[in-house]
Amino acid sequence: DSSPSVLRSDILVGAPRANASAPSSSAVVEGGAVYTCPWNHASCQQLQFDNTGNTNSNTFNNTPQYSI
Repeated sequence: DSSPSVLRSDILVGAPRANASAPSSSAVVEGGAVYTCPWNHASCQQLQFDNTGNTNSNTFNNTPQYSI
């Protein structure tokens, strides 16, 4: 295959006051959101980090661990 490899560049955009898609039982109103946006397109998609509501993360060696 002689086709050149395609490189993709995305940027991450933080929206700290966004109305995140938390469960209806959650007390979180403006949990914030992070979006990934392709560099050459105008459409962004929200990244799901914690869709269980206002919970504490587990720690390992005093380092917060987050599920993506």
